[in-house]
Amino acid sequence: MYFHFPEFFALIHVYFAQQRYSLAVETLERCSKYFDEPDNMVLTIHFLSVYVAALHLAGKRELARTVAVRLLTLTEPEGYVRVYLDEGVPMKQVLQTLLNMPWDDEENTPPISRTYISTLLATFEQEEQKFAARGETPQSAGSREQEIQPSGEPGLTDSLSMRREMVETLSPQEQRVLRLLAAGRSNGEIASDLVVSINTIKAHVKKIYSKLHVSNRIAAIEVARTLHLL
Repeated sequence: MYFHFPEFFALIHVYFAQQRYSLAVETLERCSKYFDEPDNMVLTIHFLSVYVAALHLAGKRELARTVAVRLLTLTEPEGYVRVYLDEGVPMKQVLQTLLNMPWDDEENTPPISRTYISTLLATFEQEEQKFAARGETPQSAGSREQEIQPSGEPGLTDSLSMRREMVETLSPQEQRVLRLLAAGRSNGEIASDLVVSINTIKAHVKKIYSKLHVSNRIAAIEVARTLHLL
């Protein structure tokens, strides 16, 4: 199934900004099969980095460390750095915890280079020093703890604006179909409720997905709820 993944991750970042951390975790876990793919390492790494931040912010610290360990094993060979910086304070805190843990006393923990983690943490410090030199702070410059925005993707305000424009193009009937989708109604039940054929409902659903830039019911509902349409 196709996912417009930049839009999906932008939605997760909206949840972060709204401090709806548990919902961010639930959404990531529900859709993980579309992003955690061995054949697409770049997408997997991006997914895991956001997942680590979400888990940490939601208070699931042990699981956040476990996922971070996996992420580190994938990124260390290529020396990834930016993917960690993009997740800001939550990622930094997870890395600090990992660095201070007595790994030798833990079972089933993959070997990870302390040097790599130390390098990542040092880079975080360098970023903070750059902000300080400009009279800014990571928070005022767009700290990922409040406004997590991957490099090259639209910001939260731009993303929400774009989505509102898309929603405004929905016809009244499409809006009714969207509300029924959110209520958990099947295509057949929606067709019966609106007294139309099931093929007509399928056509409406397809248009809704296209206009919202999503590819399934879950994503459409999450976008609608984020914009307070439901």
